[in-house]
Order: sequence, then C-alpha cells, then structure tokens
Amino acid sequence: MRMILRSMARRRFRTALTVFGVAMGIFGFVAMGALAEKARIHTRNAYAYYGAYIWVASDQSFFGWGGRLPMSLQERIEAMDGVEYASPRVVGPLDLEDMVNPFGLSALIGLDLNPDRNQLIMYRVRKGTYPPEGSRGHILLGDMVARKYRKAVGDTIEVRHRPFIVCGILERTDTDPDHAAYVSVEDARELVGMESDRCSTFAVRPLRGQDPDELAARIDRDFQGVHSIPPSKVIEATEAAMAWFNAMVLAGTAVALLASCPSIVVVMVIASSERAREIATKMAIGARTRHVFMEFLAESVIIAVAAGALGTLLAYGATGAVNAYTAEKGAELFRVTPRLAVSALALSLLVGCVAGCYPAWRAARTDPVKVLRSV
Repeated sequence: MRMILRSMARRRFRTALTVFGVAMGIFGFVAMGALAEKARIHTRNAYAYYGAYIWVASDQSFFGWGGRLPMSLQERIEAMDGVEYASPRVVGPLDLEDMVNPFGLSALIGLDLNPDRNQLIMYRVRKGTYPPEGSRGHILLGDMVARKYRKAVGDTIEVRHRPFIVCGILERTDTDPDHAAYVSVEDARELVGMESDRCSTFAVRPLRGQDPDELAARIDRDFQGVHSIPPSKVIEATEAAMAWFNAMVLAGTAVALLASCPSIVVVMVIASSERAREIATKMAIGARTRHVFMEFLAESVIIAVAAGALGTLLAYGATGAVNAYTAEKGAELFRVTPRLAVSALALSLLVGCVAGCYPAWRAARTDPVKVLRSV
C-alpha cells in the first residue's frame, strides 16, 4: 500500500486530474440518483396517503382541481353497500401567485374536521394540534408550507386577504401533505368562492373486506359526471413512476461508467509504460505476475474509490444547496439517501476494478529481460 501511495504521489497532478474526472462521473450519478430517490420516496408515500381511499371527483376536473360536485352526493354514496363514509374536500391554490411557481404549487385543502373522517389522522402533528372540529379561522400547515412562509404555531398567516391562526404543523411526510395547508371545508369554500352545497372531491373509505375496484366501478356506474380513482389506479401510477425513476438511475450509472472508465484506463496504461523498468526490477528480484497485477489493480481501485467519495460529497453539497434555495419556494428536489451514497461508493469500486483490469494485465505481462536489456 505504501508503494502504491508513493507512486501516486510522484504523479500527483495526473492523479488529481484522474480523480477529479472520475468524481464528476460519480457526481452525475449521485445527482440524478438523488432526484430519483426524492421522487421515489414521494411516490411511495403518496400511495400510503391516497391508497386508503377511493377518490371521487368531477369528470371535468383534474383530480379535483377545477371541478365541483354537489354535496347531495355524500348521502347517496354513503348509502351504498361497502362504504364506511364519504368525506368532502375543497381544493384550490393556497396563493394565486403560486400558479406560476416553477417549484411546485402549495394547495389549500378544506377537510371535514371530524376526527373519524379526517384523512390526515394517519400523520402526526409535529407541533401544535389538528384544527378542532367545528372551528373556523384555524389552519394546519404542511412541513414545506411552514418552511416556505416561515410560520410557527400561534402565528397568523394571511390566505387570500383573510387571516388564519396556525394551530399546528404536520410532521414531514415526503409527499403531498407537505405542500398543503388545511382548513375547514366551510373556510375553504369561502376562500375559493365555492357554493355552500358544493365540494371538489369526496374521499370514500371502503368498509373492511370491500373490493375498492368493484366499489369504484359501481360509483362510476350509478352517478353521472363523476370519475372514481381506486387504490389500484394509484398503484399503477406508482409502478409506472418507479419504472421511470429507475431508468433515471440507470442512465446516471451509464454516464458515470462512460465518464470514469476511459480516464482510469488511459492513466494506468501510461503509468505501466513509464514504470516498466520498476516493474522489471521487481520481477527480476522475485515479484510474481500476480503481485504486479494486484498492485496496479489496487492503484486503480484507490483512485476510483477516492473519486467516488469526492463525487458523493460534492453532489451532497450541491444538492443540499439547491434544496435550501428551492425550500424557500415550497419544494425540495433532491434526497441523498444512505443507500444512494453506498451505491455510489460501490459503483466507484466497480469502476476501479473494471477499468484497472486491462492496465494491470498489461503491466503483469512485462518481460523483465527485454526491459532491462534496453536500459
């Protein structure tokens, strides 16, 4: 090991350039992987949130945005076999200026505050409490919304020129509730200008043992102008999104390999040529072919792993800086997870092994007699 490090130190400028070049490849892998990891976590947690309900919206709306359903549907849906309850929701933008926010729209959601019908009960409140049932003028903020507007429990936040008291802040969920603010259905109707006998969507909770797909099909069949999204559709969307995210990671891997392998191969081939006399001398005094092979392979691996660590740290810093900026806009784009960091180091090790094999084999085939005669 000491000999390997001394050899690298003698050619420190070339070694540094090689490490930096490989690090840029690993940087690309980690950056793309962090984007995919954030999306993967968001998608996985979204299923946990949306997958427990059948979401009923107007067929003229986009998942409740822009559509209106009559409240009379609530009793009719709840009268169906297999339905535990149907909870109304009112959906709209929290801030109209957010409509042009490239980093994500913060949603205003009006909920039935009855604890037995509240879809948010699955999440804990990090600070404060849920809005009390029947309360008006109270608002519960998602984690990213609280950070975006820099609000704490007890503060007042103005929503469309109307003041609300922040009664609680949700724990981080890494999915849609992070980007929403929750008020009573009545308050939400007033804020978005909706009639008192209308809502945007219904969250329909099936009874235990009820097939959600069959229930959703009955709702679509029995009520005109509505569209139901059962958990199976959420699963399909999740799987499709996961396939795309995995493709992003594979693309990042390909970029890292293409950027990293050639530079190590070239540098190590040059090193084997420059050190031919050194190699021949070692072999003349007893070093075996496998010793030379392992020495050069180890040098390639050290360069690659050092570059992997550097690239991972650079990507962690860069993505953290971007997240710090976008958090002020209400979004977080990247997530460098432990498994991603381990994957980056494992990829670096693989790059070092693959790229170092040919130079190591070439060095190990050095003919000591021929080299020493030419000196």
